[in-house]
Amino acid sequence: MDPFRAELQELLEMGVVLPLRKPDNQGRLIFIIRGNLHDPRKHKIPDLAKICILVLETMMKYYPAGSIYGYSVFVDTNNLFIRQILQFTPFVLRNMVHTFQKCYPMRYHKIVVFNTPKAFEVIIEIMKTFMSEKLKNRFHVYSHKHCFEDIPAHILPVEYGGTDGTLEELTVHWKKLIEKNRDWITKMTE
Repeated sequence: MDPFRAELQELLEMGVVLPLRKPDNQGRLIFIIRGNLHDPRKHKIPDLAKICILVLETMMKYYPAGSIYGYSVFVDTNNLFIRQILQFTPFVLRNMVHTFQKCYPMRYHKIVVFNTPKAFEVIIEIMKTFMSEKLKNRFHVYSHKHCFEDIPAHILPVEYGGTDGTLEELTVHWKKLIEKNRDWITKMTE
């Protein structure tokens, strides 16, 4: 879980998982996951999972109220390659859903997958079979960016219609924050 490992540094520099800097008007934290950035020949599922955990642990340290107010997760699947899609085997999907549904003190307000290619819809249907009814009811699929309509523009990056800096600035912010908390994170995950 050392964020300074070369594989994790690459993923942090890409900004694969990015919480927004501020909660929405209801106190919920918003995550943007950009599923199309990594190279599946280099970046394996365990390292992607570690990035998610690094981000979650750091975020919960700075905003523990997120456990009360909840989270919204937006997954951008624009321009996915078939190699990226094939990484999500039923085994991986089951473990991923189990981990984020049962192992973290997270209350999901909604999970949105957007810019979804047709080939990824099969993955979504398999993933839903592992979800509780409650989570299925909070899971939405869009083919466009209009999924951000209920998120205030002042907390969104400009690439998604907001005014709170760029995705690059958000990436740098979280990378620095995670690196600053390296000792705390590694102690928490031992």
